[in-house]
Amino acid sequence: MSNIIKSKGHSQLVGQKPRKVGIYSGTFDPVHKGHIAFALEAARAASLDYIYFLPDILPHSKTGVTHYGHRVAMLKLALLPYRSLRILELSDKKFTVAGTLPKLQKLMPHDELHLLLGSDVLESLRGGHWPNSERLLSAVRLIAGVRSGHELERAKQILATIQPHGLAVETERPTASSQKIRDAFRNGDHHQESLESLRAYIAENWLYVALPVASANNS
Repeated sequence: MSNIIKSKGHSQLVGQKPRKVGIYSGTFDPVHKGHIAFALEAARAASLDYIYFLPDILPHSKTGVTHYGHRVAMLKLALLPYRSLRILELSDKKFTVAGTLPKLQKLMPHDELHLLLGSDVLESLRGGHWPNSERLLSAVRLIAGVRSGHELERAKQILATIQPHGLAVETERPTASSQKIRDAFRNGDHHQESLESLRAYIAENWLYVALPVASANNS
């Protein structure tokens, strides 16, 4: 069975008994070892049955993002070894509480939803910068990923004020960064947090390469 689930196939998501399901929304450009490590640790810490990676079609406040089809293809390759990690495709251009949450609740009406996010997002939630944040906090349990012990304590403090039953987990890949990985590929280098399973795909599709700019004399 494919680990990619599209919204039109929602019957595949509805189990016979309630499950604990994680939703991990992001750009994943490209997905890397840090993403995988966070998902696996969140699944362990919260006893999740599955985690669905939900790639944004048009991410918030980002330009020059790799085509959605490539990012989904890389996710498929990266998640193939992990039975509990899957991909969920929705028509939403980006994750929003008003638009995306109802779709998730319709797809998984009997499941307990957990939202995986970076600890930096907690500040926005506490400050009320997320539209419909109260609705989100009442519908899902937050699992915040942090990069250090200092961030862990900070995340716990914020969760205590906005969602006491929320969970903060420290990842084992604090240096993982999609930006750093893209820069490494453009420089012809290999980043230690990039996934070996993606190297051939990235090379074959000329992703993250610095193409020479044609001069006016050569045009």
